[in-house]
Amino acid sequence: MIKYRLMFECIREGTVFGQGGSECHGLFFALLRESHPDYSQTLHEAKSNPYSLGPLCGEGRRIKGIYHLNVGSKYSFTISSLSDEIGEVISSLQTLFHPAHQFRLGSADCRWLGLEKIAEAHYQQLLNKNSSRKFAINFFSPTCFRSQGVSLLFPSPELVFANLLERWNAFAPVCLEVEPNDVLFVSRYNLKTSLVQFAKYKMTGFTGRVEYSFSTAASGVTRQSIEALARFADFAGIGYKTGMGMGESKFYN
Repeated sequence: MIKYRLMFECIREGTVFGQGGSECHGLFFALLRESHPDYSQTLHEAKSNPYSLGPLCGEGRRIKGIYHLNVGSKYSFTISSLSDEIGEVISSLQTLFHPAHQFRLGSADCRWLGLEKIAEAHYQQLLNKNSSRKFAINFFSPTCFRSQGVSLLFPSPELVFANLLERWNAFAPVCLEVEPNDVLFVSRYNLKTSLVQFAKYKMTGFTGRVEYSFSTAASGVTRQSIEALARFADFAGIGYKTGMGMGESKFYN
């Protein structure tokens, strides 16, 4: 797994919706169609995304759900690969990220500044790390879960780790079987909700910090597996629309 930061400069002001996630998602697929058209189609039809995409960051102004990009200001977003295949594809795109390559993001004109690797890990490495009795997850971009058309807005262990387990088992060389329901509980939280504006709809998500603690019934193997999933979230994101800037998170112990 590798997390990259894609950096660019605005050269003509414009706007994107909300976190800019859908526009960054569209930009990523435009790059894939240009360089790997067959893989772009395969990825578009994939049942589970082998990547996550962070929200737009930079010196912009957010007014009534619209994010305004300023001329001369620098911006970035992250993209993480969860499999070797897409990792190689993203790495091969590096030649495109130079200032001569301009592009449109929403209604803004921009030019690339570069691509940098900011984190890397292997699945087995996450499983080999020592576990503790508690850990925390910071939810940096709005996060939610979906069930029967309804948004669920509390990061209970069963929602968070069922979501992470499904994606882990889709891409990791070692599958996990773990049930957090009886051995893990929320011991502290500080959360707030906010609306995320997309082009044709809005979504509510939560941000903030949640502390999870293990019960005394949790075995060492169970704690290691659950913490591996929590660390995996640094790359995979958590919840709904992680390919469009939602669910970006960070593990702390």
